[in-house]
Amino acid sequence: MKENEYHSIAFTNTCRITVKEATIWTLYESNFPVLRTCPHPRQTTTTNGTSRQEEYSTSGDIRRLQVPASDFQLRIIHLAILGGMHIIWTFPEVPSWNTMFMLEAMTFKIGVAVEKSIDPSGVVAEAWSNVYHKDNPEGEWHSIPLQLIETAEHSGSGESDLIALTFGNAVMLTSDGEYRFTFRVRYEPATGPTSSKTADWIWANGYMQDGVITVRPPFGDKWSKGPDYNHIMDVVHLGNFMAASIADILGFDAVLNLADTLDLVTTQFKKPVTYKKIPMNDGAVNAIPEEQIREAVDWLQEHSRTHKKILVNCRAGIGRAGSVVVSYVFAQSPEMSYEEAYNYVFSRRFVYPHKGLRDTLYRLYPRDK
Repeated sequence: MKENEYHSIAFTNTCRITVKEATIWTLYESNFPVLRTCPHPRQTTTTNGTSRQEEYSTSGDIRRLQVPASDFQLRIIHLAILGGMHIIWTFPEVPSWNTMFMLEAMTFKIGVAVEKSIDPSGVVAEAWSNVYHKDNPEGEWHSIPLQLIETAEHSGSGESDLIALTFGNAVMLTSDGEYRFTFRVRYEPATGPTSSKTADWIWANGYMQDGVITVRPPFGDKWSKGPDYNHIMDVVHLGNFMAASIADILGFDAVLNLADTLDLVTTQFKKPVTYKKIPMNDGAVNAIPEEQIREAVDWLQEHSRTHKKILVNCRAGIGRAGSVVVSYVFAQSPEMSYEEAYNYVFSRRFVYPHKGLRDTLYRLYPRDK
């Protein structure tokens, strides 16, 4: 065999390669990173030890393996769709570069072709990202479950035995910055001997070939067209800065403003309004210091006993103010867990917590085990 001489094999999805030779040659990858779904081949050696099967999984796009050339027989014995399905398209595409604004809804969708013998209810599709949203206040890599929204005949050439499934979901972006995303699918049959959740994920791209989302601060006030607030608990209400700026007209006698770049001049109000500002940084990526949470909750507890209608605000009334009102409900309700306090507030107004809020509250207001 000549040094650096190779056979090249282009394939999609799962390619099983049998090399009939006593010596086990190494399969090399050229121009592509390690395949994400199966970074190492699964190997099967026959009883006589003269052949083995190499199985690689790719993510649907054409890839090429290079195998050292020799006088051994190289034969493709099977080319199949991994798990009977493959990814057709994604929205946004991966890789791609996207710009969004904080507090906008980020939509993730994926099209998957599956064999007609596969039960669509067993197909699991997810976006995989580190974007901040109400269910990811820590900004960690996590899965975003995608719901099945459409089933249709797959119109791909030569694939009439497949059906096309469309999955989707949307999350509201809660912090500016640059983030990454990709998609993955797998089949998890509900019953039968293969009902475990150990099947390989099929990824929409190779390693570190993710999509990118650049999230910018909120654009103008399109997400806050007018005064807006909701009653949460006791005399405490949660709303936006526009509501705070006409607090006297709306009947509030106390305002707790958490917006770092916005302020009120209460002497312009026609009625007396008790005013307190505790400036907090915008965006879920910014953890709220413990001392600010304690100060805000103490202020609300004190003034809720002497005032009839209190408004807690930031700019939109959903992030900083939402975190403080969740903290207030948690402190006032020792029988509630963090999740229960958050859901209580969320059921009355859309809010998202800032990074680290859960741990902060359990330190400040510990529960009996």
